[in-house]
Amino acid sequence: MNIERIQELLRNEGLVGWLLADFQGINSIACRVARLEGMITRRWFCLIPAEGPISWIYSRVEPGLFTDRPGHRFPYAGYEDLDRVLTQVLPGEGRLAMEYSPRGALPTASRVDAGTFERIRTLCPSLDIVSSCELLQSYVALWTPEGLASHHRAVDHLIRLKDEALAAVEQSLQTGTYLSECSIQNLLVEGFQKADLITNHPPIVAVDEHAGNPHYAPHPDQDRRIEPNRVLLIDLWAKENGPESVYADITWMAYTGSTVPAPVQKAWEAVRDGRDAALRLAQERFARNQRVEGWELDRITRDLITSRGYGENFVHRTGHSLGLEDHADGANLDDYESRDTRPLIPDTGFTIEPGVYLPEFGIRSEIDVFIGPHGPEATTPCQESIDTIPPH
Repeated sequence: MNIERIQELLRNEGLVGWLLADFQGINSIACRVARLEGMITRRWFCLIPAEGPISWIYSRVEPGLFTDRPGHRFPYAGYEDLDRVLTQVLPGEGRLAMEYSPRGALPTASRVDAGTFERIRTLCPSLDIVSSCELLQSYVALWTPEGLASHHRAVDHLIRLKDEALAAVEQSLQTGTYLSECSIQNLLVEGFQKADLITNHPPIVAVDEHAGNPHYAPHPDQDRRIEPNRVLLIDLWAKENGPESVYADITWMAYTGSTVPAPVQKAWEAVRDGRDAALRLAQERFARNQRVEGWELDRITRDLITSRGYGENFVHRTGHSLGLEDHADGANLDDYESRDTRPLIPDTGFTIEPGVYLPEFGIRSEIDVFIGPHGPEATTPCQESIDTIPPH
C-alpha cells in the first residue's frame, strides 16, 4: 500500500481520511488496497488519514495479519469495545471516504454494507461519509508501464487467437465438416493455456440469435453449428499471468458468406459508428484539455445508435474500466445502467463496446483504449467491416 500516494490524493480532494472496512471479503476493494490475504473471519478496519500514521482496527482473535503492519494497531474484543475503538480512532468531523455510493448509483464502488455505514454515521455524526470512487480510480485503476506493456502483448495474443479461430471456421466451411460454438470456444481456451494467459471466464462464441444475447455462454445442450450464411460473434478477454498484468478484451464479428445481408450490415454500421463517435469525443476533449466523463461517451454512442433505429436494442452500457481485472475500478462508459460522472483520467484504460441485439442476430464491436501522454488511443484494431468467410 502506497500510503504517501493515498494521503496526497486525500489532501487534493479535501478529505480527512479513507476508512477501509471489511467482513469476510465482502469489500474486495478494501482487501486489495490493504493487500490483506489470508483467513480473516472478523471485522477489520483501516483508517488512512490525510496526515499522520494509519490505524488498524481488528479482532483480538486474529492479530496475526496485523502485527507487522505500519502505523497504530487497535485490537478490539466484542462489539461494545469495537464501538469504543472506532470512536477513539475516527476523526470527529470532515469528509471521510468509504466504499459507498449514494443510492447505490455506482455498484462497483458500493461495497460497504448499510449496517456498517449506519454504525459509523451514528458513532461520528459530524463526519460526512462520501464515496471513495474517485480515490479508487486515481489509486487502484492506474496502469503501470509494466501493465501497459503486458496489455499490448495480451492484445497481440488475442488477435492471433481470433485469427486462428476464424481460419478454423473457414476450413470447416470449405470441407463441410462444420465446427460449433463450443468447439471454437475450446480452441480459444487451449490457445489461452498455450500462451499462459488467464481469464475469469471462457470466451463467448455465438451464432445468429445466440449473438442476440449479450452474455450468451456456449453450452453443449444448446451448441450451434457454424454453417454457411450465419452471423458469428467472438468475444475474448485475457491477460498474462503476472501481478502487474492488464487485461485485453475484444469482440469481433464475422459472417459465413460472401456478402453480408443488408439488415446485418445496417446494424453493424450503427454499432461501428457509435463506437467511433465515443473514441472521437474522448480524443477531442483531451486535445482541448477538457474534462470528459464516462457517461458522456455512453450518451453520444447511445444517441447515434438510437438515431439509426436501434435504441431499444442497445441494452447495456457502452464500456467498462479495464485494468488488473477485466471489469476494473475506474470510470465506466455508462449513462444507462447508472450515470458514471467520474472523469476519464490519464494512465487508465477502458473498453468501448456498443451492441445491437435482435431476435435473429446480435452485433457488437469492442476495442480497448488507453489514455497515455497523447490522450486516448485505441490499443486494439478497430474493425471497420464484418469479416466475410465464403463457404467455398
